Amino acid sequence: MPADDKAKSLLINPTPTVAFSEERVVVRIVTFTNWGGFFEKNYKISRTNPTTMYTAKNENLVPYQCGVMY
Repeated sequence: MPADDKAKSLLINPTPTVAFSEERVVVRIVTFTNWGGFFEKNYKISRTNPTTMYTAKNENLVPYQCGVMY
């Protein structure tokens, strides 16, 4: 991983969070893959009907490719 990307990745807070509002719950997690890098995923879920997911936002925080191509 390049030094500047490594520095960026060290600034990421990987702690999952859950925030409650009256109508929704927002769950935030950070994942890493060798084929994409660090991603922040935010899930907005209904509190009255937990099977209803309003949005699933996926943001690439620090891109990374392991160099393997298929």
